[in-house]
Amino acid sequence: MNQRGLALPVALGVTAVVLAVLAVLSLRSLQEARHTRGDVRIVQTLALARGGTATANALLATTIRAQLDKIVAPLIDTTSPWAFGEDDGTGTAPTPQSVAQDLELVAEKLQSEVDRVVCDQDLAPSSLPGAHLTLRIHFTESACGQPLPLARLAVPRYIEGPPRTTDASGVQVYSLPFVAVVDARIGDYRRRVVSSGEYRFSVGRGSFARYALFTNHHTNRFGDSVWFTSRTLFDGPVHTNEHFRFDRRPWFGGAVTSAGCWAASTNGCGRRTAGAYFAGRGFVRARNMRPSPAKPRYGRTAPEFAAGVDWSATFIRMPLSDYDQSQAAAQGGLYFSRDLKDLVLKKTCFDDADQPVACSTAGARPYQVIRATVCLNYRCSRTRTEVYRFNETGALEVLKRGVWRSYGSSSSYRFNGVIYAKGRIRSLRGGTPALARFSQITVVGAEGVRITGHLTYEDPPCTGYPKRNRDGTVTPANCDNLTAKNILGVYAPWGDIAISKYAPRNLQIHAVLMAARGEIHVEDFAWIPDKGAVRILGGMIENYYGAFGTYDPYTGEQVSGYSRRLVYDKRLARGLAPPFFPTTEVDRVVDARTLTYGEREQLY
Repeated sequence: MNQRGLALPVALGVTAVVLAVLAVLSLRSLQEARHTRGDVRIVQTLALARGGTATANALLATTIRAQLDKIVAPLIDTTSPWAFGEDDGTGTAPTPQSVAQDLELVAEKLQSEVDRVVCDQDLAPSSLPGAHLTLRIHFTESACGQPLPLARLAVPRYIEGPPRTTDASGVQVYSLPFVAVVDARIGDYRRRVVSSGEYRFSVGRGSFARYALFTNHHTNRFGDSVWFTSRTLFDGPVHTNEHFRFDRRPWFGGAVTSAGCWAASTNGCGRRTAGAYFAGRGFVRARNMRPSPAKPRYGRTAPEFAAGVDWSATFIRMPLSDYDQSQAAAQGGLYFSRDLKDLVLKKTCFDDADQPVACSTAGARPYQVIRATVCLNYRCSRTRTEVYRFNETGALEVLKRGVWRSYGSSSSYRFNGVIYAKGRIRSLRGGTPALARFSQITVVGAEGVRITGHLTYEDPPCTGYPKRNRDGTVTPANCDNLTAKNILGVYAPWGDIAISKYAPRNLQIHAVLMAARGEIHVEDFAWIPDKGAVRILGGMIENYYGAFGTYDPYTGEQVSGYSRRLVYDKRLARGLAPPFFPTTEVDRVVDARTLTYGEREQLY
């Protein structure tokens, strides 16, 4: 495709912006005689320049995003803890100088590709006679052979993300500063709009635990559509391999990314189109979104992307096996070859005689207790109960004939946190709390997990829930305890994670939930009475978007099942994940989004 072919589809979008403004101006000109022809031309020129800014945002979200992926992939350092830059000696960040040096090469290569797309192109709509519109985007000091209109660009930098570890679970975020310059001219009238910001992109192989919500198919398993509404308040990363659907004013405090697949599968994406569905409008391609891909609005529907949006994100394949988890359980965790009828997690304190006591008792020693009831036949009519515990050192013990003994061949056996059942876990529940403050556990039910009771942390990292204020703004949950260590993952590689219809009202789940081939849903959600909310502190990753309850479409009131209240555990964005939780296969740009910090208008 030639240069004009790349730019033209996006450039056509300017027409809609300008024509809408012209219609308003024409009406005002008829109603208000004081508007002179010159006044109208000035405003028309400014509207044309603003249309050029929308075009710049569209390019950054589509064509330039695709070029960034191609440029970055071969430049990522796959042997260092950091995709770009060198370690600062503490293991917590790369040095700013080394990051800037590595990313300057990315900026230079990207600048060449951007120049090929936008330079020497007149993007003005043909419907506006005598109009001219040019655009250049600076990732370096020079773009389209012209100097930067500002004193200088900011320095490329590392934003956040953990170093790569042996399980390659770190996603790192970097920033390329940019300046977009739009020059508009209609006859003798000229206007320039200069906007500056950051082009933030994430790279690496990431744990699925980093997502507040991840869907492979953004429908339920029956193909029914899932819409984000004004009730939707997600304050962490949200991704789908397909397309989102928006109605009214859903709010997203974290990065929003979609791969744009029309029919995602376990093997790949197939045909892709960057875009989304908007209530009352239908499907809109990203390059045609108005007023811009970063801030689309159609009537009453205006989703809020506080941390940016990427409509052309990388397709992320769901894990193809549970081999890593089963091996980890067999080698350093707890492995059960049959179904579990009941699995209970509970913090428990013991005295010097190894008797359970209140944790407030002087000298009480805290342990994490795991009680597993193992099915001995298919119907689970015969069972065996096994009880384990470990303390802050991780030393695992098993209860035999009323005496706690070291598990394994020696007292040095350290529990790695993985509990694996080859079949189903028919009931998973917790005490108060379920996880001690030092516990890090991943529960795996290969054929499915059924949650029947509360699962809570002793030391939760967040309190409260995102709340929409009367003025329309959103106050996120309070996450001021990000040094907390306790974390739980619940993983169903081949089945569903089902919330029991007999679970308590206002069920609390502190965990990252993942159903790689199924969905996370409530049993008989349409037939049980209103049971309040499932309050999840963590994230949800699922193949299909399972249903929790039903609502009256006219009043918005809950009719059956549970509502969904999700608080994103912000430790996950910093790289914390449950032990041996599944990771993505991606080692490239995962997502990219534009954050604009300032804009100024001037004559030129």
